[in-house]
Amino acid sequence: MQGLSERILAEYANRGLGDVELASDRALHRYSRAGQDGAENLVDKAFDALDSGDRDRARRYLATASRLPYDDRERSHPLAWTVHMELFNIVSDTVEHSDERDTRWLDVAIDLLAHSDETARTELRDVLKTIDHDYRLGKAESRTLRAAIGRVPEQPSLPDQRLSESALAESALVVVELCRAYHEAVEHSTGGATT
Repeated sequence: MQGLSERILAEYANRGLGDVELASDRALHRYSRAGQDGAENLVDKAFDALDSGDRDRARRYLATASRLPYDDRERSHPLAWTVHMELFNIVSDTVEHSDERDTRWLDVAIDLLAHSDETARTELRDVLKTIDHDYRLGKAESRTLRAAIGRVPEQPSLPDQRLSESALAESALVVVELCRAYHEAVEHSTGGATT
C-alpha cells in the first residue's frame, strides 16, 4: 500500500510536465505546508492549555498532532519540527533582544541543561549548538556555551527521529513545557549582566 506522498508523486508523474513539478519539489509543498500549519495550530492550543493549567488537554492536542502524516518533503514529522522550532525561536529571540553583556539567556539555558530530562536536554543542546554556530557571540559567552553543550551527550533531535505517535506526543509535551520553563526563567531572572 502506498503512502500519501507516494500516491501524489505517482499521480504527478503521469501528467504532462509532471516530472518538471516533481523535480522542483513543488508537488508535495502544499501537503507539507498543510501538515506544518496543522501542527502549529495544535501546538499553540497546547501552549494555551498549559497556560490555563490543563496539562491533560495539552497532551490531547499534541496527541492529535502526532497523528498528522509524516512530511516526506521535509523528512520530519510536522509536530517534531514545530516544537523544535518553538524552542529555537524562544531562545534565539531572547539572544537577539539581550544586551551583549546580559547573559541571562545563557544562564537559564545552562541551568535547564543541568536539570532537565534527556529529551529536553537533547532539544536544548541542538538549539544552543545552532545559536553558537549562527550567532556572533562574545568569546567568553561562546566558550561558556560550548562547555555547557559539551557536557550533554549528542543525540538525534526530535525532528531527526521516527517515533511512535504516543512517544512523539510525550516528547512534544516535554519540549513545550521546556519552552515555557525557559521563557518564565528568563522573565523572572534578576541577574545576568556581566562586567
